Amino acid sequence: MQDQAVQWDLRSIFCEPSGLAVLLIFYFLAVFLVICRKLFGVWRVVRPFQLRLPENSIDYDGLLRRSSQGIGRWIQLSFLLWAIYISLLAGKIARNSILEPSIHQFVQCPIQEIFAATNMMLVLVTFAFLARWHIAKRAESVGNLHSQSDSNQSK
Repeated sequence: MQDQAVQWDLRSIFCEPSGLAVLLIFYFLAVFLVICRKLFGVWRVVRPFQLRLPENSIDYDGLLRRSSQGIGRWIQLSFLLWAIYISLLAGKIARNSILEPSIHQFVQCPIQEIFAATNMMLVLVTFAFLARWHIAKRAESVGNLHSQSDSNQSK
């Protein structure tokens, strides 16, 4: 028999997500649902693309500000958890490359997880920033409508 060299086809290796990756995915889904809930709460009072002042504009202004601040906190927490996750995976890559320098499978799977987590993070944060921007613009327009109605009443 001939001695044949065995080569790995790295494209055919299936990497199951780690437990941390699954937790991060569930966290990202939870944040997405929380942001959607905040947006629907804002839209319930005044529908999107309508420029009218609600009956109780002071409460609505407070809702807009609380929603914007809440989304900002979720963005910060998401970045923190993502950074912790990436640093843990970087440690795993370093440990595996030292212990098993000839096997690329142990390096490839964590790198795939890093790319997947980074893509999910970018999508989530883009959605969160757009939601926060929409709420901030709405708060600004409500403030402008409120100041215009006050100036019209004083005349």
